[in-house]
Amino acid sequence: MGGVRTDTGEAMRNRYHIPAQQVRYHIDGTFFTPLECFPGALADPGGYVLFATEKQYMEDPRLDHRGSVKNPRLGVSGSVSKHPGYRQFK
Repeated sequence: MGGVRTDTGEAMRNRYHIPAQQVRYHIDGTFFTPLECFPGALADPGGYVLFATEKQYMEDPRLDHRGSVKNPRLGVSGSVSKHPGYRQFK
């Protein structure tokens, strides 16, 4: 079983009005379930990065799309807060 759940992407999308169809959340901003809908966003407690298209998301060199078919995962180099497209919550 996993650890304590801290928040969800859907809750972050609603709370901060993130302009995305889907938001994935990770407390450290380093490890996410892959996005499936666009525009999509990756969020941490302080902000988010918005990906307007799947192409933009798939071609971003800061994202590591490795994982397995049974357990797809997305890694973010450093953390999402270090991404140049990071937008802080107000």
